[in-house]
Amino acid sequence: MKNFLFEQYGYYPKILENNSFIMDGWRFDLINIDFNEENIIAIKEYTKILNESFFNKGPFIIQNKLNMNVSTLNDKSYVLLSTFQTNMNFQDLIKFHLMFYNDSEYIELDKILGVWKQRVEDIENKLHQYLRIDSIHYKKNRDIS
Repeated sequence: MKNFLFEQYGYYPKILENNSFIMDGWRFDLINIDFNEENIIAIKEYTKILNESFFNKGPFIIQNKLNMNVSTLNDKSYVLLSTFQTNMNFQDLIKFHLMFYNDSEYIELDKILGVWKQRVEDIENKLHQYLRIDSIHYKKNRDIS
């Protein structure tokens, strides 16, 4: 995978664990995807909104040397995602919440917690069906969600 990263993106990390590496305070994850280039472009538009709200600290979908978002190896598609390694504080959480919820100037903590609880339930109920049980990352993805 190190050779693939170098050939496609120009990165050759010293340490590559689970297709992830850290460089200059940024975490890079090479992620196997089932989407095409058009789907990734739509997701990339969403990441622009996140970046504008969080001082360009990620996430970023890194384009390869051919200026494409998706790279292919052995008939599998990959994207390279980068995020700045930082600690999130409560103000960041409120800011993130406000991006999706704009009811009033006053924010009740119960509403924030309720929205986040609903998102977790959506992940558990809707996205688990897309986790492939035969994937080596199944247990890790299941534990995260």
